[in-house]
Amino acid sequence: MTRAMHNVASAGSLEAKDLEHLLHPTTNLKLHHEKGPTISMKGKGVYLWDNKGKQYLEGMAGLWCTALGYGEEELARTAREQMEKLCYSQLFGSRSNEPSILLAEKLKSMMPMDAGRVFFGLSGSDANDTQVKLMRYYHNVAGAERLPAPGGRAVPALRRRQRVTMGEFAFCRGDLYAADECFLTGSLSGVKPVKSVDRRSIGTGVAGPVTLRLQELYISAMYGRLPKYRHWLTPVPVRAQSTFRSEYNAKRYDNSRVAQRRTQGTGQGPLPSSWRLAEQA
Repeated sequence: MTRAMHNVASAGSLEAKDLEHLLHPTTNLKLHHEKGPTISMKGKGVYLWDNKGKQYLEGMAGLWCTALGYGEEELARTAREQMEKLCYSQLFGSRSNEPSILLAEKLKSMMPMDAGRVFFGLSGSDANDTQVKLMRYYHNVAGAERLPAPGGRAVPALRRRQRVTMGEFAFCRGDLYAADECFLTGSLSGVKPVKSVDRRSIGTGVAGPVTLRLQELYISAMYGRLPKYRHWLTPVPVRAQSTFRSEYNAKRYDNSRVAQRRTQGTGQGPLPSSWRLAEQA
């Protein structure tokens, strides 16, 4: 590692410290260690400067997180005021705070639908995790009308339709070696064939006829193609697509006009009211 860094960065430099201590996401690490990092030092408006003084037009807006530009004095002032007043407050266990409430209200006013609530997250990863947990919570509250988990009621019901004998029992790895077929079930995987364990083929090493038939039935049931099992599906009322799109495009157009006005000229001046952070009443 030290020898590889020596070719692109002098000892003790920021580049050398980056290569020694940081692991970058979504990065070609081989190329990164050959050419070294680009280190941003300051930003203003739509521009960035690296530690060598080179100026860049930041077209990605800081990975889409600085759409209002760098060095906005009002944002810095508002953040300082909030840090001094209440630097942190979580939303677990019915706890709340004024900025979260007012920001959620503002975001809902910009959405193309009236219903729903705002859940704050930090990344796409925790957004996906939250979606799964919310679906589980909803179907648990919905009770008998919820979509049954494939490993719970769906797969047993489908195998009864096919008169396939199934049972639940404890088994060891050796039982898998001798099995004719094997498959996994789960809310996301449905019916997933298992073709080998410990590099040993199960049966003929391909998905067996029972597994394939259950897989076909499961997919048909989940897409509503089997009337007998349509009660498993949860109807979700939605607006007409044309109405939804027209409202969405109208709000997107209004917001883009605000952003365009904000970035014209030098980019100085007060933020439009629709972009201001929530202030104390």
